[in-house]
Amino acid sequence: MILDILLSYLVIIPAGILCILPMMEHIKRGHRRFFVRTGFVLIVSVLFLSFMDYAFHAEANSYLLLILFLLFMVYHLSLNVHISQSLAIFCSAVALLSILSNLAECLSVLCEPVWALAGQNRGHSLIQIALSILAVALLARPYARRGCMLINNMTTPRVWYTTIFVSGAFFAINMLLLQLEPDTVGQRSKVLFTLLLLALLILWLLLQALFIFIVLGIIDQQSARERLQILEMQESQFAAQQRYIKATERVRHDFRQSVMTLSELYEAGNYEALGSYLKQYVKSIPPSEVTMFCENTALNALLNFYVHIAEQNQIRFTIQVNLDNRQPVTDVDLCNMVGNILVNAVIACQRTEHRFIQLSILTEENVNLYIVAVNSFDGKVRKKGEKYLPVNREGSGLGLASISSTAEKYGGTAQFSHDNNRFYSNIAIPLT
Repeated sequence: MILDILLSYLVIIPAGILCILPMMEHIKRGHRRFFVRTGFVLIVSVLFLSFMDYAFHAEANSYLLLILFLLFMVYHLSLNVHISQSLAIFCSAVALLSILSNLAECLSVLCEPVWALAGQNRGHSLIQIALSILAVALLARPYARRGCMLINNMTTPRVWYTTIFVSGAFFAINMLLLQLEPDTVGQRSKVLFTLLLLALLILWLLLQALFIFIVLGIIDQQSARERLQILEMQESQFAAQQRYIKATERVRHDFRQSVMTLSELYEAGNYEALGSYLKQYVKSIPPSEVTMFCENTALNALLNFYVHIAEQNQIRFTIQVNLDNRQPVTDVDLCNMVGNILVNAVIACQRTEHRFIQLSILTEENVNLYIVAVNSFDGKVRKKGEKYLPVNREGSGLGLASISSTAEKYGGTAQFSHDNNRFYSNIAIPLT
């Protein structure tokens, strides 16, 4: 009896594994501590549910939502992700668990003669565990690879919230089906009941695959849009350079005559006229609209773009760039990180009178690529643990999360901090 009850609740552990796999890169305070804490919580949950069932004959369904809420809070608080992402993965695992539980019930009823000696309850528990282990074996790789990729790249909460409603619908349907007793109907109805659950399982898998394809399409569109923005900045930089070349065409055409005039004034010792002529000549040269910060055309276009933004907002913008050819990051990812830093810095500077941004992008000691930024702000911050939240709206700081995700993609780190009225962004990415 006790063994049967314990077996029936062991299914929580495979479901927990499915929740953890997509989040391996977003675990707080080290993997070892996380797995010890998570394992302890899962084991305690199994023992508690088994005790309540055995001692008070209280099935988990009577307080299921409370147990799920407590398990979710432990799960979410152990991760560095937005709540929409953790809730979507958790609800997806719960929906799958509910389908497998009902399916195991049906199969145990169909196989009732086989379980004559062991008892139908144990048969249900064993089938449920077997189905759960099979689900983990089949879904472990997609959850670990595709799931992790989706968590890293899809940071729009409304997309994840959509999947929660779908998982909730599956869970609700299975809770309704759970009220039906398959062992009280005829053999034909038992088979139809089982086929219905198999259809629900297949539909759940198809919707999971469809979600992955849709999100991959959104990510591709976003990447294409980001590349287009970089190309537009490069085009703007090229147009500005062309305007500068055209504007200086007359100056370059008259350069020979200017040199001869300067030489004659120098030979005549008329230094006062020489100085006056040089001043007039310099004034006749139109100022360039483009500054060459580095040889990377995409990054150079981005920096020139934000130089103009800083000028419009009366922000003192200091830039230092020193890159070599061993840059490990793609142009798109490099511009995404720098662009996210600068757009946040500009917004922060707009809320204070003393406005400045200092940006350094360099490769140092042939070891790391460093992106270091300091900007002024009004000193007001909102934080959740170590995570900074936007001051002017609810939600998570997805710009900073995107920077961290991109840095981790290349084996690097991104750290953010503040001190009085200064905000610091520090990124280090290995060159190899």
